[in-house]
Amino acid sequence: PAHMDIPEYIKAVREGRLDDGLEILYDTNPFSEACGRICTAKCQDVCALTHNGKAIPVRALKRYITDQTADRKNEILGIGEETKETGRSVAVVGGGPSGLTAAFYLRNYGHAVTVYEKHDHLGGMLRYGIPEYRLPKKVLDREIQVILDTGVKVIKGIDVGRDVTLQSLREEYDAVYLSVGAQKGTDMPIDGTDTPGVLSGVDFLDRIASGERPDIGDNVIVVGGGNTAMDVCRSSVRLGAENVQVLYRRTEKEMPANREEIVEAKEEAVNFEFLASPVQIRKENDKLQVTVIRMELGKPDDSGRRRPIPIEGSEYTIEADTCIMAIGQKVDNAVAQDVDVKLTPWGTFEVDTDTLATSQVGLYAGGDCQSGPDDAIRAIADGKKVAYSINEYFKS
Repeated sequence: PAHMDIPEYIKAVREGRLDDGLEILYDTNPFSEACGRICTAKCQDVCALTHNGKAIPVRALKRYITDQTADRKNEILGIGEETKETGRSVAVVGGGPSGLTAAFYLRNYGHAVTVYEKHDHLGGMLRYGIPEYRLPKKVLDREIQVILDTGVKVIKGIDVGRDVTLQSLREEYDAVYLSVGAQKGTDMPIDGTDTPGVLSGVDFLDRIASGERPDIGDNVIVVGGGNTAMDVCRSSVRLGAENVQVLYRRTEKEMPANREEIVEAKEEAVNFEFLASPVQIRKENDKLQVTVIRMELGKPDDSGRRRPIPIEGSEYTIEADTCIMAIGQKVDNAVAQDVDVKLTPWGTFEVDTDTLATSQVGLYAGGDCQSGPDDAIRAIADGKKVAYSINEYFKS
């Protein structure tokens, strides 16, 4: 998605030119250290060598380059050198991978950039949605510092749309980029989701990333089949849960989670119950009683996957200490409540796909808030694209 020059950085590794390799990576992706660890590696799925049995480990090579040059990044990339200022200013709302990527390249163009972040730390879903065992915070902090060293200004603890209005930013800056992530969990339309002991997967990971160790007991049910569900169940194991069970309403074949995440969860003794979905949750004797119904697959739905259909009379009950819902995420578009900007039926921002411009002049949106929940690399790609678009807008 970010159009990285993969053949060139593979060649740089082969020839031992790691400094050149780092420059090639940063031409399109300032989060190459993170991506070397957590990227979904779609490039490997289409590698030409898969016909011989195994793709080139592109993600691992990216990590190798960044690990070997980590202490010399600024020197290699020339960061800290004087930049010719254009006199133009941009506000970036959201300090996640898309917003910080945009900030990095906008600074390279010479524009003044201020990032508004509601949390105490930058990183967005890279920090608050991905566990430490997959992406160490010291690695993320090191990578973010390179971006900040270009001269990006950051204002933390400000929730745009609540603490300050989006319109006020539009009046203060020459352009605004909305890059708020999909950080709100999606609720299931069943009875009992407000029962004590029922948690949101997004909130659960956020609490862990913030230093908490939630008391989840010994028996945990995780509902969902995506990467968030895999992060939740594996984090539950690390919190000491003895029995972690994933409920997914389709078969393993239809699970959207990365294959390696599923395999590693199984290696960590996570149990999977496929073709099963909760229909009610209640509390009895300090334990959650989760009523589950068996499913069967019908005809394909809009996603192309076969639609799960409940089997009448197949209900059964599972007892648990905690039930964590990881069935999806959504965008909080309250950031733009004071601006008449067009939204899609899914509550994301409607944009020109070529430029990421919204219906309001000078206002752009990218990452999860225009695409819905997606991979980090796609958010990074949007950040690079919007930096180019805003630079062209300033020229017009």
